[in-house]
Amino acid sequence: MTARRYEQLKQIIGTKGQANDAVYQFAVPRRDPITENGIQITPAGPMGVATAIDFQPTGGDKATITANLGAATESRSAPRNAAA
Repeated sequence: MTARRYEQLKQIIGTKGQANDAVYQFAVPRRDPITENGIQITPAGPMGVATAIDFQPTGGDKATITANLGAATESRSAPRNAAA
C-alpha cells in the first residue's frame, strides 16, 4: 500500500493506523460511553474498547479488509437455543 493510500485511509477513518508487515491496522476508539442499567462502565484491562479494521493490499489498487465490529444490545438478535 502506498503512502498516499495510507494517508487517504487515515483521513477517512479518522485515526492513525500502524503497519504490520503488509497489513495496515486501525483501532477506532468507541465514541460513546458504555452503560449498563444507566451506570457508565469502564472497560477492564489496558486495551479498552475499539473497532479493529485491517487492510491488506492484494494488488491492482485493491485490498482485503477485515473488521471486528460490535453491536449495541438493542441492535442484536436475541440468542437462539441451539437445541431447539
